[in-house]
Amino acid sequence: MTGTPNRIPFHVEINRIIDLLAKQIYQTPLALLRENCQNAYDAVLLRRHLLPSFQPAITIAVTPTQVEVTDNGIGMTKQELEKHYWRAGSSGKSSPEARAAGVVGTFGIGAMANFGVASKLTVITESATDGQRTRCNAVRETLSATEGCIDVIEESPTGKPGTTVIAEISPDTPVNVEEAKIYIAEFVKHVDVPVMVNDELISQQSFEATVPKPPAAWEESEAAVGLGPDLEADIELVIAKTGEVWVGLRNLRHAGLTIDGVVLLRQGRYEIQTFRSRFALAKQAVSSSYKFGGVANLPLFEPTAGREALTTPSVQLLQAIVTECERYVSTRIAATELSNSNTGFMDWAVKHERFDLCSNLMIRMEPDNQSTSLKEISERSRASEINYFEGSDQTIIDQYATEERPLIVVSTRQPRRKCELAYLSSYCRTKRIVDAPKVLEIKDERDWTIEESAFSLRTFSILESDYFVKARVDFGRISHGITLQIDTSKSPVQIVLDSSGPTLEMMLRLYREGEDSASFTGMVKDFVRSIIFPKIANLVPSSTRQGAEAFLRAIRGPREVFEYERSDLGSLSEIWEDYLKGKITMTEAARESTAVVGTTVQVVDHSTVTSASTVIPDVLENERILAQEQASGSSEELEALPAIVRLQTESPVKLLTIGDDETPLKGYRAFIAIIDRVRERRGDFYLQPHRTEVVWGGQKVLYIFQHHSGQFALYYELQGTELLTDAPGGHGFPTCTIVLRNQIYIPIPDEIREKFIPAKRGRKRFEVRCDLLFPDFSVSRRGARPED
Repeated sequence: MTGTPNRIPFHVEINRIIDLLAKQIYQTPLALLRENCQNAYDAVLLRRHLLPSFQPAITIAVTPTQVEVTDNGIGMTKQELEKHYWRAGSSGKSSPEARAAGVVGTFGIGAMANFGVASKLTVITESATDGQRTRCNAVRETLSATEGCIDVIEESPTGKPGTTVIAEISPDTPVNVEEAKIYIAEFVKHVDVPVMVNDELISQQSFEATVPKPPAAWEESEAAVGLGPDLEADIELVIAKTGEVWVGLRNLRHAGLTIDGVVLLRQGRYEIQTFRSRFALAKQAVSSSYKFGGVANLPLFEPTAGREALTTPSVQLLQAIVTECERYVSTRIAATELSNSNTGFMDWAVKHERFDLCSNLMIRMEPDNQSTSLKEISERSRASEINYFEGSDQTIIDQYATEERPLIVVSTRQPRRKCELAYLSSYCRTKRIVDAPKVLEIKDERDWTIEESAFSLRTFSILESDYFVKARVDFGRISHGITLQIDTSKSPVQIVLDSSGPTLEMMLRLYREGEDSASFTGMVKDFVRSIIFPKIANLVPSSTRQGAEAFLRAIRGPREVFEYERSDLGSLSEIWEDYLKGKITMTEAARESTAVVGTTVQVVDHSTVTSASTVIPDVLENERILAQEQASGSSEELEALPAIVRLQTESPVKLLTIGDDETPLKGYRAFIAIIDRVRERRGDFYLQPHRTEVVWGGQKVLYIFQHHSGQFALYYELQGTELLTDAPGGHGFPTCTIVLRNQIYIPIPDEIREKFIPAKRGRKRFEVRCDLLFPDFSVSRRGARPED
């Protein structure tokens, strides 16, 4: 006989939920210090908004077992405590008054940050609005979602508004006092409120001290400069004798409204520290020809819930500002001789095809190794045609260079070479001196060997399917001992290969001796990628603006951010509310909240590391074979290149390594897999040719993969749990992305390689974020906005 069911409550393991939500949102236990300090700062801003004349102060006391943060801000009423502070996901700072005051936080999860590491929390607050004074005590072990667990005690007012938060830390997990001081100073060093940590002032520093101007060789200021359709600012520009650029933006106006902010950028710093109301948010790298870094303090910036990143609209706003600053800087530096010393300017001119700005670049003129400006060459060429030479053969130079008729010798280094050639072609009357290799003989197809036929067919097929370039592939004899000659003026493109060259001869011999079809195809793919592609890159459809925009539309899809944002926090709040209302079980809540977090985390343990030689042995062997051919004349190492593609290969591992006793792959000895979520949503990007830049500092490494069109880039960020190096670093690196059927590996620079390799029983954990960046986010050179 079946009895009446007896319903029992599902008990809450509140400590487990705190671990799940708090620790996975906040990447460091010191987050409680940052959150409490930010709440104190917001309280001060709110009170100052009501009473501008009051004297604010924040004091912090840190010991190994206790963190105490005190402010004399607006305080909280008993109702505000219950409605907002002690309710996860609820915030009282979303009002117009709070926004006008410039508050930093709006998420309402500060108490949760404390209980990630605190065993007990005491909050003493006195409201400046109603004079109430309240003390609250909460012990982590007795927290409950269904029963009263927080002591709320009314106390006699003192007439001194403000709040004190005391977090008691378990002796088992003590706070490192010096680390805590350094940590919080990075967030508050620029706020204009005095912040004392253990009686030491750590705030009120100027932004200019963090991003100082270089010694000026040239400078100017201009008011109300447009930086896109809705943003303008007063700009100060300083250029050093070395060509290094510093830019300052002040008196910003957005949509007609003045906003309290400042942006200071300096060339070569790569990373921008962002702020809201002078309180630090996240460090952000953007796509920049000048490698701009510095500080940006804007109330328009929105942090993600974990504070470790900016929301996508904020990143795009920052990208738009940098892009427009680069446009402004480039037009100004172009008018000076300092442009000749600035590689960033040349790189920008190439990306935007603004070769008209290159007139002050200096170019070599023989005899006597003279230097003259391109503008002067243009003027001299009006009277008589001037010869120029793209090679480096001194015999040819000596033959053609005379006092009566000098010879212009084009630079061999990029991007200067591209600027010189484009300017000579467009603005000068010149004649090219040709000492190029020539095809001496074309071999009749009927005389081809089986291996030559196979190589030709594979090359033809790969160019058509992977690069959408139609080509005719022949064999023959080429002068100058060259293995490859390409004539891009013909349609289809004519490619002539000399099979007697050492590289080709070796590859053909491997096929002749029975190399399997898949390995041979991979070898030809690597030959096309490394040797042929750099010579036909401009013919690949996606290298054009139209082609890039078409590809961009294909991969953008729905807006996607791989980090906590408002919508993600809303998901966590909704999960919690659904549980409290009995709509879902604790198991379901835990599973759903874990899913929100888990897809943004990359964990590498010893079992997920293997030697690259066990996964891509043919790639390593091909690199060795092609090394001589690459050294003998392919393009610059840092130019955009396609990925290494092996779609027939799968791998379960997350980290590929190459031993110190083995030959590295383009200088790398470690490659980390991107997370599945990025691969599924953005994986097609990596199949396009791209340039690779890597920047690191603190616990973070930032990748910027720039599409070969220069129209957009992919930003990929890894935030670890330990310092990568003692000092920040980064620059451009050779592209060496590896694409398999189920994995995409990106290279790890050797300077930080050891920090990615786990010990035998250890593990490495990284928070991941990925965004598309748009260098032409606001207005393109022709005045048209890129299509969405």
